[in-house]
Amino acid sequence: MVLIALYSFLALVALVNFFLMPRVGRVAPMPDCGLPYEPKFVFLIPARNEAENMRELVPRLVAMAPTVVFDDESSDETGAIAEAGGATVIRPDEPLAKGWTGKNRACDRLGHFAATTDATHWVFLDADVRLSPDFLSKMAPFLREPAGVVTGFPQIIPGEFPEPVCLAWVGWILLSTNPFGLVYRTRRSHSRFTNGQITIWQGEVWQRLKPSEHVRSRILEDVFTGRYLAKMDVDCDVLNLAEVMDTRMYRTWREAIDGMSKNSYEIANSLLGTLLLSILVGFLGWGWLLMGRLWWLGFGLLVLSGVLSLLMVRKRGSARALEFLMMLLMPLMLTVGSFTILRSMFWKLAKKTNWKGRTYS
Repeated sequence: MVLIALYSFLALVALVNFFLMPRVGRVAPMPDCGLPYEPKFVFLIPARNEAENMRELVPRLVAMAPTVVFDDESSDETGAIAEAGGATVIRPDEPLAKGWTGKNRACDRLGHFAATTDATHWVFLDADVRLSPDFLSKMAPFLREPAGVVTGFPQIIPGEFPEPVCLAWVGWILLSTNPFGLVYRTRRSHSRFTNGQITIWQGEVWQRLKPSEHVRSRILEDVFTGRYLAKMDVDCDVLNLAEVMDTRMYRTWREAIDGMSKNSYEIANSLLGTLLLSILVGFLGWGWLLMGRLWWLGFGLLVLSGVLSLLMVRKRGSARALEFLMMLLMPLMLTVGSFTILRSMFWKLAKKTNWKGRTYS
């Protein structure tokens, strides 16, 4: 009975998010959304060795709103390409200080720069995202007072197989355990989450909270920012952005595992917690084998939660039949997730958590 309840919970949360998390571009916002003034936006992009992404991303953004790029000591042409595309580029005055991660310093500097503009809303973006041309017009109705933060889940463009097998567990564990849609619809409780790929702040709120400074040493800065917002009693709306935004996080399976090994430790943020999380994720992948003749029910609920999480990070009608069949590999995906979390712990113990050419101890 415990296992049935556990797998039912995962499927139920995924179902709640599928139906209740608003899909921007397809549904209307809540009645209390909509600002009493016309928002002014600025795009803020932390970038390190992102020359190719700058070439494609910056011209799209500049066509919608002023765009500012922080060139984080890149060894390629990131800054020059961003400037050629029409962005304002700022660069650090000194090497990265101890106690800061590169992205947090970049976002901190970008925020201070944005405070000198007349923008009311600051859109922080990762360099690997892509926005639809009508992104801002479709997002504006979802902004609300009292001021909060808006974040969400873009469409995930899969990399080369088996990259999806090595990454799918990340979206699944978020969308099958945290009832984002219920929190949004009821305006109760807090999701305690932001997605570092996109966060939209009202400028006054960012200046008051100084979030990047608060999480300066964190590698998984977005999760800690979400927890900080909950502590400070600032609302955070989590939306489904698959119709208006997409991203290709990684291209190969090795990139996916290395990327998640970089930050998985900080989900639990302790050695014991990380070890237990690794065991739990692996157990969820195979626990249905302990259900005897009801194994098919546990396995079916697990696959259902996987299918629902897949549909939430795809534009409507864009998921292919092969991707649905891939959900039958959920046990394997969660085994990879368990290994990745464990690997993240060993990286932490060895003080060799590495990303973008920097090692964080």
